[in-house]
Amino acid sequence: MATTASAPVTTSIAAVTLEVADLEAARRFYSAFGVDTYLHLRASGEHTDPDGFVWEAAAPTPS
Repeated sequence: MATTASAPVTTSIAAVTLEVADLEAARRFYSAFGVDTYLHLRASGEHTDPDGFVWEAAAPTPS
């Protein structure tokens, strides 16, 4: 049986979208670190928990 070697696969992320409460402050913050070109920012439309995450149920809850 013949075997073939495969080349390693490289995966990368082109950009990340973050929901932020204050767009202008977030732009200034990420620009200061030089990563603003990799980030897409959008205004958060929902209240988030203090840890910064929006929690959603993955399935409907029973009533």
